[in-house]
Amino acid sequence: QDWEAVVLIPFINEELLVSVMKVHEVNLLPRDKKRNAHGPCMVFDFDKRQEEVTYLSPEGVFPPVLNCKAKSLELDRTCFDVPRENLFHGLNPGVQLDVLSGFPTLKHLPNTACLLDQGVQVFQQTSRRESMIVRLKLPEAEPSIIELAQRHVGKSVFINWPFLVEAKVMAVMDDLEKYSLNEKDELVRTEPSGQEASQWHCHVEQLNEEYHRKKGVEIGATFFLFYVKTFNGEKYVCHPKTGVVTKEKQWAREELPVCQQTVVTNLAKRAPVDVPDGAVSVDGGDQAMPNLAELFPVERQCFLLSGQYYGALGTVQEVDADGIRICISVEHYEEPDLLSALRHQGERADTYLPLYRVAQEVGISSSLLGRIVSSLQIDRGTAKSGAGRGVSAKVELGLQLKSTNKGQELLGFARGYMGDKGPWTKWEFSPAAVAAVRGYVQKFPQLFNNLAKIPGGDRCYEKDVVGEAG
Repeated sequence: QDWEAVVLIPFINEELLVSVMKVHEVNLLPRDKKRNAHGPCMVFDFDKRQEEVTYLSPEGVFPPVLNCKAKSLELDRTCFDVPRENLFHGLNPGVQLDVLSGFPTLKHLPNTACLLDQGVQVFQQTSRRESMIVRLKLPEAEPSIIELAQRHVGKSVFINWPFLVEAKVMAVMDDLEKYSLNEKDELVRTEPSGQEASQWHCHVEQLNEEYHRKKGVEIGATFFLFYVKTFNGEKYVCHPKTGVVTKEKQWAREELPVCQQTVVTNLAKRAPVDVPDGAVSVDGGDQAMPNLAELFPVERQCFLLSGQYYGALGTVQEVDADGIRICISVEHYEEPDLLSALRHQGERADTYLPLYRVAQEVGISSSLLGRIVSSLQIDRGTAKSGAGRGVSAKVELGLQLKSTNKGQELLGFARGYMGDKGPWTKWEFSPAAVAAVRGYVQKFPQLFNNLAKIPGGDRCYEKDVVGEAG
């Protein structure tokens, strides 16, 4: 792909550039010279209590902003300067890479590395030279599946080593048995069906291939799979009777298979860090849980997640002294009447047809139709002799309603979607496209008869299409 290219740009000779531009500075207008100088930074802050004013940009560069509710503040650029004593070389104080999830680290799991020619994929291309391959050092004695289930099912672990992501283990499985929690949170054993066992082998093969080809990691033999739900975030939960606010982790709905030997289970918690005066710690540490008044301050906007006004925008008016109830004002808007639009939706909607149906409609083969609705170029000469000498002009015979390679479609005529062979491999065409192709076939019947005799491809030759007589 063009966008993946690495462009080598030589460094600009600063002294040469300044000396060349020096002679042209006399031609600059005063506003141009002002634009080349450092000026104050403008901070705009919305304030609904501010009177509506008209904001005019300096020099009238931009049109005026009417009914402006923002207040402006000028800041000198020096206010962003950091004192030298507050600058630290290297990582900020408080960073602990050993226990920080989400960042790549080769710690936590014992491993070795060596240079090997393994064809690791880089930018969707197989590497042509040696790559640094990481090999996991597996323990001599593997734990049993029941030990793994008792230790990890229902608990939090970290997956996708070396890119650690928190997840909750829902089940442990091999090709013979599976352990998971029932509705009473009791560990139960089941025997996988034939389909589940077949899926288990497919997952093992895919995960090993992904680690090897995409990450350059040899994870060794896989005997157990963890089925996990990844961590999505945390949610504040307020107890309805006491008003106590707690945090609850939220997990994804779908379960993902991961290889047991790539799971990190001993990730330590953050240790308290002494931060020098003036420095900023990246670790918030253990903070006191906010109360309801802190979560929902007065005039804070919020959305209702229950009741008849579900999804409505509201504004916090007050929080009761007991910290259990919140008074919210909701702006209620009348729902638009969509009955007439729904009644005529079917009448207005265009019916798109798959390629084979369009081919039946216009009376040509599906393969020929696929060439006509995309790009079909004609060269001078014949397929045997090649293009005519000295002639480089080509004629486009295709309607260019779609492009599978570029993922492009002509709106109102064609639309592509995911097929068995990947994205943009299945196409549908509107009545307007059917009419265009039918008119094309009716106006040039001999052309389509000749094209039908030529093997498939996006290029053909003049005399093969129109014949020797032309």
